Amino acid sequence: MNKRILVSTLVLAGAVLAWSAARVQSAADATPGACVDCHVKGADGDLRLSVILAGLTKEVPAALLAKSQAAAPKGVKLKGKHPNVAAMIKSIPDGCLKCHTKTSKSIPALSQLMHVIHMTGGDANKFLKSGGACASCHKLDEATGLQPIPSGAEK
Repeated sequence: MNKRILVSTLVLAGAVLAWSAARVQSAADATPGACVDCHVKGADGDLRLSVILAGLTKEVPAALLAKSQAAAPKGVKLKGKHPNVAAMIKSIPDGCLKCHTKTSKSIPALSQLMHVIHMTGGDANKFLKSGGACASCHKLDEATGLQPIPSGAEK
């Protein structure tokens, strides 16, 4: 009897997940360009990454530095400033990956850094509070199952 309940529960859970996925897939994607569709100049201010990074060349705010430090390679102490990369960043996030590689031994990998910045902090996190989720950045390619992150110029 318990096995029958377990199987029924699993089948029901699978059906609910499939239905939910179909609804998400059919909804219009508000951020098809990922980073560059969220980081824009608007009612909340100028959130373009070029503007944010320009400010970080002077000083990284303490809360952001703490999150960044958590993503840093073991034994690395971040300096609290970001180098000027304006000339390097023409396509976001691809331009960031020139330095923030998965194998970097001196700065956080971009994937870990972005996840700790965007996916932690609950209601205090603007990304999460505004409905940001995995699919805001990761775009499922249904043919391959891969979830690439689009890269493009700022808007």
